[in-house]
Amino acid sequence: MPKITLQQMVRQWAGASHKFEVNVTNAEANLARFAWETFRKSFSLKKFNSKGAPAWRSLQNPPKPTHVGLLHETGALKDSLEYRFTRRSKGGEIKVWTDEKKFMREHRNKRGECFAAIHNNGGLTATRGSKASHIIQRQFMPVEKSDAGSLIGPTTYGDSSYMIDRLQKLHIQIFYGLPK
Repeated sequence: MPKITLQQMVRQWAGASHKFEVNVTNAEANLARFAWETFRKSFSLKKFNSKGAPAWRSLQNPPKPTHVGLLHETGALKDSLEYRFTRRSKGGEIKVWTDEKKFMREHRNKRGECFAAIHNNGGLTATRGSKASHIIQRQFMPVEKSDAGSLIGPTTYGDSSYMIDRLQKLHIQIFYGLPK
């Protein structure tokens, strides 16, 4: 390892805090987009996009011969997924959610009601006795144990394993370009 003087070291690290901050912001923004893509991919996989997550149970009686697949009939639920990354002074915040306004375009859903939570968590989150209370869980986003309540069945708690893997890879990106 070559020896350097204190002054050389100070010059090397002079812009490091800015470079580090830029790298962190870029990594957080990258992770936000990756989360959105990961949860959208759940619809084509027909399961929560995480290693070992169970596949969605199929419909016993598909509603019509032209049925295209579970949660794919109109694509509204998948298309309603939005994400936002907000940079704050003490770190960033990543949010992925379903935008209820996107359901207004649906012919069958004139009031624009969003059933994302019922599909993600199963009918136990619906009003007891309603049609929605019989919906089988088809998880496409993370469920926290504290939010799960009395969910029954193969629920995957916490973040997607692919999200965790991506976060570990982004740790390397955070230190890119800094003095060694």
